[in-house]
Amino acid sequence: MEPNKLQHTAVDTSKKPVEFGDGRVAPNLEHLKLDVSKDGIVKSLSNMVTILDGLSCWSGVFAFDELAEQIMVLRPLPNSRGNPNFHNPRPLRDEDISTVKIWLNRKLKWATVTGSDIFDAIQLAARERIISPIRHYLEGQPDREVDAARDFTTEVWNKHSSLRRAGEHQEARRYSYLACSQREIAECAPHTPIAR
Repeated sequence: MEPNKLQHTAVDTSKKPVEFGDGRVAPNLEHLKLDVSKDGIVKSLSNMVTILDGLSCWSGVFAFDELAEQIMVLRPLPNSRGNPNFHNPRPLRDEDISTVKIWLNRKLKWATVTGSDIFDAIQLAARERIISPIRHYLEGQPDREVDAARDFTTEVWNKHSSLRRAGEHQEARRYSYLACSQREIAECAPHTPIAR
């Protein structure tokens, strides 16, 4: 079964090791720039975030949605079951942190990695791939002259801010009536159609 090609990032084949945040992806751990000691790969936040951002099986799994202000899981986590073509992007869940922890335990023999360190690494890796629906919409608009852009912005602002004007929105009239003091109720009541 062929995986969904749109969900996977291209693998870098250059000789330079892949670092966190450089936008490249490595096919395996040997191609990542990781801190290593005589005992093997060091258990550090730097190494975890480099793996989640730069290793091909993890790259692109996590992203940050600016509008919803939450971390999203865009594609299935490595070694998860099911058809990856049927995966729907979803918010990060607690079991995702556990899944990352299990993967690190099995692949790197890191038995003492904490969930908070894993969450920090996921958060940093997700911020390398930001989903910004408003920015993407605005960038997709045709180029405009400065005056046309100013007119467009003014038109959008006036359209949406008119809902806040007391005389134009039904709920605003209701709330203005509720804000009246007892002394002002007699003055507000004739102008505010509210069922009593």
